[in-house]
Amino acid sequence: NTNTTPKKTGTITSTEYVPPKTTTTSEEPQETKKSKKATEPDEDPYDGDEDDDNGDAVGDIQCISAVYLHPQPTSSSENLLTIPSGATCKYYRNENGWYYVEYNGTKGYAWQSFFSTPPQ
Repeated sequence: NTNTTPKKTGTITSTEYVPPKTTTTSEEPQETKKSKKATEPDEDPYDGDEDDDNGDAVGDIQCISAVYLHPQPTSSSENLLTIPSGATCKYYRNENGWYYVEYNGTKGYAWQSFFSTPPQ
């Protein structure tokens, strides 16, 4: 082969740095949205009750079979603790089949089929 012209092979043939092209503009920055005040405390999504503004428990509920307590209403969230069978918990609300309860000072979610009927 006597052809000595460079051929495009699709591979990098140089390691020379080529800086990106930059442009400038004289536009004034647009006004940004105001953010939440820094003095407002962050709200605890697990504190309180949707139906009861003061966050008090509706009543007590009995655990009929051992169940995990989760920080979110999903079994894929971490296990905070295990509520033993026969334990009494404070019942706050039902969120799509997940009971928001408190056991030994820890609040979280547990699946409804592991409890007796909640108070109204």
